[in-house]
Amino acid sequence: MTFYGVLVVAIGFGLSLWAAQREALAGGRFLALPLLYVWHTGMVVAYWLFSRGTIVDATGYYELGQYTDHPGIGTDLIMWATGLMRDALPGEHMLDIALIYGLFSFSGLVFFLRTASTLAGPAYPSILIWVYPLAFMPGMSFWTSAIGKDAPMFLAILLTAFGACRPRERWGYIAAGLAIALPIRPQIAVVMGLGAASAFLLASNIRGSIRLAGLLAILLAGAVAAPFAASYLHVESLDREYLSDYVADTQRGLEIGGSAVEMEHYSFPVQVFSYLYRPAIIESGTPIQRLAAVENTVLLGLTFALIVKLSQSWRAIFRQPALVFCATYVVVGVAASAVLTANLGMAERQKEQFMPCLFLMLIGVVAAQRTVAKPKPARAVYASSLSAYPGAS
Repeated sequence: MTFYGVLVVAIGFGLSLWAAQREALAGGRFLALPLLYVWHTGMVVAYWLFSRGTIVDATGYYELGQYTDHPGIGTDLIMWATGLMRDALPGEHMLDIALIYGLFSFSGLVFFLRTASTLAGPAYPSILIWVYPLAFMPGMSFWTSAIGKDAPMFLAILLTAFGACRPRERWGYIAAGLAIALPIRPQIAVVMGLGAASAFLLASNIRGSIRLAGLLAILLAGAVAAPFAASYLHVESLDREYLSDYVADTQRGLEIGGSAVEMEHYSFPVQVFSYLYRPAIIESGTPIQRLAAVENTVLLGLTFALIVKLSQSWRAIFRQPALVFCATYVVVGVAASAVLTANLGMAERQKEQFMPCLFLMLIGVVAAQRTVAKPKPARAVYASSLSAYPGAS
């Protein structure tokens, strides 16, 4: 690490202190954000060390990235951005560039906590026992700290979720999130747009004029983004037979390396399970696979907890547009990604673009239950008991 890396760490720590003030005002703990930044920066260093002994995309982005006049989209855009950073920082080190990408994903974590506090409202202090362990989940920092698409995508998704909490006041965050995602992963940007449109359409607490304006804006953006995504993915037709062949070809193209699995022959539920929760502990081999398997087991438990909570308070989803966005985005995005992914290493990284929304759904439902179950003040209970008797005074 050079001077540039030290400067980036200083900027990141300053950001954590600013965010800590907002966290404290929401009822959280001031020290949570500085500690989260230290944890996240440690994960950036850990991934950099991991990349030195393993073939990963981050190394290719760093070594092959070149600044040109035409940035392109997807992989080409990340190559261009990484090359621009290298040209702008003479004498830099790979860890310096990794720390810059880490700032994107840490900013995503900041918006994760701000979204959680907005969803919970006054109940936020009482559910911190849920919120902070989720924010410190290793995968949320490790896989999103690499040089590549995952860090800016992580930020884009959480910007959109934060904006969806209060669409009227925060529509700019929704637009910023979609604008970041579109040139990086156009297909995910389309799913995010679908989630945002669902939020405007299905959420119960959005006024009619705001609902209509937001829905029209999202649909207009989708009309532009969908052909862009189809061109990026080289999808030439919506014919059912063509799409079936396209999915099979995509899966076969990804069935390489030690983490490949033959997803083409799995049923859809098994594909989804493999995408979200594999490798399992019994099939992990390397140390990094074992750690990932432990986290996957925890994720499975959290998903089960979410299902149980939703069975008790499923209407809570529709009371908050951000939760409608998260639910739509996770269901559609995971379904599509599971079908198109045959490599567990790729799935382990890319599913982190869905995990924060899954966690926000859990936080939102838990907060809704705490709010409903909150006991009335003694005086209110006494007054309500008197009202049950017409002659009482």
